[in-house]
Amino acid sequence: MNYSVQQAKDLAEKIANDNPSMANSACLVCAPEIGCTTGRITLRDAETVVDGQKVKSTALNGADLAVFPVKKLQPFNNLRVAAKRLFQNHTVQIGDLYLCPVEKLADVLAGVEELREKFEGELTSLQANYDSLVEDHKQNLPEVAHLIERNRLPWGQFSAPFKFKVNPPLAIRPLFDEDAEMLQSSAADTLWDEVAADAANQYKTSFAGKEKISQKGINAVKRLRSKLVNLSFLHDGIDRVVDRFDELFDKLPKAGYCEGGDFHMAAHFVLQISDAQRLRDEAEGLNGITALEVEEEQEELNQQEEDVSVTAETQMLAAETGAGEGIEFSDDADLEPEVDLATLVAQAQSQVTTSISSDDWGGF
Repeated sequence: MNYSVQQAKDLAEKIANDNPSMANSACLVCAPEIGCTTGRITLRDAETVVDGQKVKSTALNGADLAVFPVKKLQPFNNLRVAAKRLFQNHTVQIGDLYLCPVEKLADVLAGVEELREKFEGELTSLQANYDSLVEDHKQNLPEVAHLIERNRLPWGQFSAPFKFKVNPPLAIRPLFDEDAEMLQSSAADTLWDEVAADAANQYKTSFAGKEKISQKGINAVKRLRSKLVNLSFLHDGIDRVVDRFDELFDKLPKAGYCEGGDFHMAAHFVLQISDAQRLRDEAEGLNGITALEVEEEQEELNQQEEDVSVTAETQMLAAETGAGEGIEFSDDADLEPEVDLATLVAQAQSQVTTSISSDDWGGF
């Protein structure tokens, strides 16, 4: 694998001066197949409690028993999540494969190799402690200890589902020339969806309900920019979107927490790019991402306050002069209340609908 990483670096250097295109600037890679046992079995002859009574029947599936402490298998599931995040940061998914910039292939392969080493280390540790872990599990569950003992597996059988399999990268060579353009268009569409979903998740975890964000949180937004830059050969308009990222980062502090007006500006930006259609519009030159200036939002806010004040004064004047008999005014409930920037961001959030993907135990 280390040899493959060096090959990838050499290839990236070779094509650095070529005109960027999907054919010469990207390849297809497979995410590692990370296998792991569930640690559970189904007891076919177990009694099942139904309506408070024990029932035994072939029509029932039986009880699910954790023969091994499931939490001890969590490191392997964490590696699955880490692999998924690695590919999300650098690639765009096409079916069951991932389109990876050649420039980032070495980083992806190195990341996969690091995950493989962690996997092998966790598996070695698990093997060394397997028997003692089962015994501890029995002691923690004395009521079913006899079932655990009866159904425990020798290490060879227990470890059979564990695997870490990696297939080599593939060149992009569609059989028909017209399919290359279609593939590139499809990959660009997926790129907008992936960036939007990641931005929505970042907004939910780092911005919603908060008043400041650390540089670590800002760096997570910067990773979205890096992904767009690395995949810029997919669409001519990606550079326009990257420019909007740069506008934001130029205005934000380079150290310490981002708070106050800077925080609300960043939150507003991340909220906008969590809408894939906004990203597409911006790439097409349709100004999908609105102005980032906090001052402009404040001017709009001041105008709303002036409108409310004028309406209130008109009502008071009409009441004093009696001229209100022939004029209809809105109730107080129809007047726009005084709001702050945080409220504006929350209102904008309610107008954006984005599907947020979450990691789970599924494999690749």
